[in-house]
Amino acid sequence: MQDVRICDEGGSGMVLPLFKEHSWDSGFRGFLYLAGLLYCFLGVNIVADKFVNSIEAITSKKRRVWHQSAGRHRTTAVWNSTVANLSLLSLGSSAPE
Repeated sequence: MQDVRICDEGGSGMVLPLFKEHSWDSGFRGFLYLAGLLYCFLGVNIVADKFVNSIEAITSKKRRVWHQSAGRHRTTAVWNSTVANLSLLSLGSSAPE
């Protein structure tokens, strides 16, 4: 029994090839696979960008507090800046994985 490569006729993988694409030119098939791969990377890029923007919006929240000694309202950060930066760094760097 001779082993058949996935990209040759009669070969099969877990997902690809999807249908009878063995008769197509290998350059065209390579272009289609590359285009699909780039499309998937673009999707991951969009999702990761939205995720990091939402983390940044959460960690940059501010609130107005009445200050008795000054007799006026002051705007203060909800998160400590060090904790916010570390949270943004840790969540943002491991989430796309």
